[in-house]
Amino acid sequence: MSLWALERFIRLCRIFYRRGTTVRIEALAGDACRVTFDIRGRWTKNPGSHIFAYIPAVSLWMSHPFSVAWVEHGPTRTQSWSPTLTQSISTGTLVESPSGEVELDFSPLTSKTKTTISCIIASRTGMTATLYRKARQSPTGSITLSAFVEGPYGGVENVKSYGTVLLFAGGVGITHQLSILHNLVSAFADGTCSTRKAVLVWSVRTIEQLEWVGPWMDDILHMPRRDCQLKILLYVTRTALGRDHSGAVLKETGLSEHVTFGRMNVKKLIGMEFQDRVGAMSVGVCGPGGLADDVRSATRGVMGLGNVDFWEESFTW
Repeated sequence: MSLWALERFIRLCRIFYRRGTTVRIEALAGDACRVTFDIRGRWTKNPGSHIFAYIPAVSLWMSHPFSVAWVEHGPTRTQSWSPTLTQSISTGTLVESPSGEVELDFSPLTSKTKTTISCIIASRTGMTATLYRKARQSPTGSITLSAFVEGPYGGVENVKSYGTVLLFAGGVGITHQLSILHNLVSAFADGTCSTRKAVLVWSVRTIEQLEWVGPWMDDILHMPRRDCQLKILLYVTRTALGRDHSGAVLKETGLSEHVTFGRMNVKKLIGMEFQDRVGAMSVGVCGPGGLADDVRSATRGVMGLGNVDFWEESFTW
């Protein structure tokens, strides 16, 4: 008992000292939240990893796992300026003032870096429901709270050794698959992977839910990828919005050409991609149990016909 208490104490001290931060919770359409943590220093993760977040204002003693969807790194900028510091115009940063005029920001960049970690969580029960409710009730649709982050943990096996990678996601399961796809496409440009074809298939209930990761997906689509193939297939199983509103959402996300209304035919999709594969093929799924069962069954049907591996990531918290 004493050893457990000591381990717990040391663990908490490390978390409070190194991972104290703020978290922005934004209410999104489709009963979900975008949760963004600003972490001091550079944060290295494996694709498909997750963190544990402590948010005392919501749950004092409990942490909650969040799958990491997106990570960005950048330098921190000091808020003070020293008159003894000489800088040329070439070291300034162009910024736009509230009046619309372009100005130069000469505040010095520090050598320290910060990491922005973004997650998407679905409102269910307990902590996730409380976060969504608090953000939804805010006049701005978002709130900022103190938080502590532990991790990263987990991550999938290296899929960059496969010639073809096929990723299935259902609902909020996109967070796990998106980080893997981002890592793959980054490796395309660097020439550090064997993958020559990556396919992401994402099924959502309503078109509003495409907004969860629309900007990140658009970034991936515009990343350099040499001669590698990238395909994104989006399926919307039902339309809760009017035709005009649906069109506006598609235009805003920039994903209209990738969207199909209706349910995906998992067996047909896997069969087509298997026939058109490049080298060995990895098939992964993250989403509801029914989708995972369909993908597992369809993958099993082609395993004896070629070099195909299957893996599954499920939410069990």
